[in-house]
Amino acid sequence: MRSLLALALALAPAALAACGGAEASSPQPTSTPAAAEGDAEAVAACETFMARARDCTDDYIPALVDLRIELDLPTGIADFARTEGRDAVIAKAMEEWATDSQPAALAATCQKVTTSLTAEQREGQRAGATACLAQTACDAYASCAIELMRPHMTAAKAGQ
Repeated sequence: MRSLLALALALAPAALAACGGAEASSPQPTSTPAAAEGDAEAVAACETFMARARDCTDDYIPALVDLRIELDLPTGIADFARTEGRDAVIAKAMEEWATDSQPAALAATCQKVTTSLTAEQREGQRAGATACLAQTACDAYASCAIELMRPHMTAAKAGQ
């Protein structure tokens, strides 16, 4: 179950990176990825996006769990939710999120993910993230953020 949030954290910045469009496929690199240190602006935007997820934990985590159950990602989570209950999955995710959502953990995840993106991909993603961040209510932010993650999580499921 530990992989529940680890994978979500890995995919959430990718969703931030992919939020420029609504297409269901992952963006394909069209040029060389950014330098190893990543793009400072993209990292900062990712950190802001994920900090808002942390601020909206009570809406964000249940929405994320629902998507994971829907996609059965990681494999077995849907069965676990059926036997143990959705609330048990959410409780476990909340435990993991307490650590995984700390600023240093988010910074490391954002650095890793944004470094793997091309400048074009990073630039193309900012509009969607901005739209989510403009949502003043946490439930609206969480819904927006989850929809940004959906194509990437669907692709991750297909790649399992």
